[in-house]
Parts: sequence; structure tokens; C-alpha cells
Amino acid sequence: MPAHTATVAVPEQRAEDVILFDILDKRPLGFNLIEWKTVEERVLIIDEIFMTLDYLYDMKIAGGPIFEKNIRGMLQLLISEKPRQDFIPTILDLPSCYLNGDFRQWLLKTVVDPQVRDFIKELERTGGEASLNNLSPYITSKFSRFSYDTILKRIVGQEKTSFDFDEIMNQGKIFFVKLGKGRFGSTVSALIANQLVARFKMAAMKRGDMRPKDRKEFYLYVDEAHNLPSENFMELLSEARKYRLSLILATQYTAQISGDFPSKNNLISALVILLGCPTGRVMPGCNSAMKPPRPLAFGH
Repeated sequence: MPAHTATVAVPEQRAEDVILFDILDKRPLGFNLIEWKTVEERVLIIDEIFMTLDYLYDMKIAGGPIFEKNIRGMLQLLISEKPRQDFIPTILDLPSCYLNGDFRQWLLKTVVDPQVRDFIKELERTGGEASLNNLSPYITSKFSRFSYDTILKRIVGQEKTSFDFDEIMNQGKIFFVKLGKGRFGSTVSALIANQLVARFKMAAMKRGDMRPKDRKEFYLYVDEAHNLPSENFMELLSEARKYRLSLILATQYTAQISGDFPSKNNLISALVILLGCPTGRVMPGCNSAMKPPRPLAFGH
């Protein structure tokens, strides 16, 4: 159900609890993709960004260890170990880390981590194919859509995210997301959607510090779930239930889901409508009550 249609079904008494995140809005809410509150969140955000890039571009073929080392190292430099008082970075600042040496050195002044400092020294000294000038367009091109699109810049370029994921979950708010896949394409939609799912995963894991009776039930619905890395959902299905986060995934057929996700997860319920033959062969492995499809024999 489209987000704008779903909002009509919200009871009038819940109207104040509704948050609509519409990427195509002329005055959109802000979503800083690299904003963090704790050190654990900082590490997970970098992991999730790389995971999404790997899912979209298959970094085993298009990237490799040099790409991974560079994107992780430069994001650590940009985000830093602790918030800077006079500067809140956004994903739009990432190209400047490669293109502007003065900006890079200014960021380095507030970095204590010796691995990040050594990474920058090594990167600036390396020549040949692995030089900074050669790597820069190869890496920054993965984020160029955010830099060149005016609408997206207004969203991911805001320093503060306009909504709080902990508050949405713990106060039972209603959060609708309209990604505008037809306008921006699958790459941008998947990157933003995966970051949203990752934030809910982080918010759910924080509930480990809450008493079980204080954990409010929260339902996360993800339509077209095959557009996101299945690793995120595998972890959520395994861990998040005890934190009262229920996950509802919708997809058209199992071949759209990467890897062996359908057969290796502790799914509680599966609503199956009009199976095709390939999907019919997979689903019995998820539910012993289901039987594999049999070909029908018709007489002449």
C-alpha cells in the first residue's frame, strides 16, 4: 500500500503520532545518513553503508579490499570518534575528503585513532594505480547521485535528522516512508531504505537495557523487501523478536531474495498467495505443512 494511501487509514486520534518521510516533498524532512549518538552506532553505520554498496555494486567484482579499506577509513575520518562542536558532517562532505587536502588535514586534527591517521598518511604517499587521484573518482562516483540531485541534497545534506528512531519505537509512533523509486531509481532508494532499516535495528538492540515489560510492541513493515540486503533482515529475524520488534516483509517471489534467506530463517508466519513453480519448490523447506507442487496431467 502506498504511503500516501496508508495515511488515510490512520484513526483521527492518532493523527499527531504520524510522521511522513516523503523524499519527493518540496520541504522534505532531513535524514543525515552518517549521524550517530554512540560509538556502537558509528561503527554500525559504516558497516551498513558498505553493506549496501556491496549489495548494489557487488564489491567482490567492482571493488575489492582496496575499495573497502578506503571507504571505511575515509568515513571514519569524516565521522570521527566523537562529535565535533563546530562541524556536523553529512554524506555530501565525503567527496571533499578526497578532493580537498586542507579539509582532510583539518579533520585529522580531531582524530586520535592511530589506524585512521596511518591510513591517511599511507593514502597520501601511495602512487601509481592506488594513488589518491586515481581512487577518488572511483569511490566518490558511488555517491554522486546525492551530490548532484537538488532534492536529495536537501534531505541528506541536513545536519540533524528530523525524526528520532528510539522515540518512534518506544512511543509507538506511526512512521510512513515514501522513497520515490520511480524518480530516483533503485540505487538511491535502496541506500536510504537500508539505512532506515538499520536505524530501527539499532533502536531495537538498545532495548536490551530496558526491562522486558517496558518494551513496547513495534511493527516494521517492509514492502519490496528484495531491494535491500537480506543480511539485515536475517539478523532482525533472529534477534529483534525478544526486543518486541515484529518484522513483516513483502516480496513477489523468492527468487528476488538474495542468497538462502528463505530457507535459513526462523520465520513465525508466512502468508503465501498464488505460488509459481520455482517459489513452490522453495517454500516447503520453510514450512513442513506445505507440499512441493506437482505437475498436472491433462488428457488428450
